[in-house]
Amino acid sequence: MKIIGVTGRVGSGKSEVLNRVSEKYNCRIIKADEIARDIQEPGAECYLSVVSLIGADCLDSEGRIIRSKMADVIFNDERILKEINNVVHPAVKRIISDDIKAFRENSKCDAVFLESAILLEYGLRDMCDETWCIFVRDEVRRSRLKASRGYSDEIIDAILSRQLSDQELAEGCDRIIDNSDDIEDTMERIGLIWQEKNMPDSSFSD
Repeated sequence: MKIIGVTGRVGSGKSEVLNRVSEKYNCRIIKADEIARDIQEPGAECYLSVVSLIGADCLDSEGRIIRSKMADVIFNDERILKEINNVVHPAVKRIISDDIKAFRENSKCDAVFLESAILLEYGLRDMCDETWCIFVRDEVRRSRLKASRGYSDEIIDAILSRQLSDQELAEGCDRIIDNSDDIEDTMERIGLIWQEKNMPDSSFSD
């Protein structure tokens, strides 16, 4: 079983690509961002520590973190961002390690895909047999983010400024997957990689 790390800058389409991969191939998907959100829910292991850093003003009436307000706090205070990362990322890494171990012991899948926007920055690459960078041209990225999330160019620029550049990601990953065009083109590229690894091309079934 191969562990394949998947990363890319905001708007690259990582999630869409992996959703299609999960439908087509005998694999499992681990999404680091989803794990990070889950452990910041009320009662979860990182909730109280994160709330103590961002303040109660970032909570809704049920005590859940309002992501937009949390983002405002983080973007305006590098210290808080660093402290939140120090709380959340070790927990995420431990959960991912446990999940991979469980898949190795109990699953007959051909591959596990680990998706993370910060795969390289926080040592998740060390868990992977190889890493893929999902790439899109900048004009495509901006068009997609404006259409799907309503982001302005200013917001997109602010997010990108906190992420590794396309060149840094390309240098840190084993493969570059261009997702600038139709998703079917991307899936054809991934299909060739899958064949190269001599893994069966079939839908997942337990």
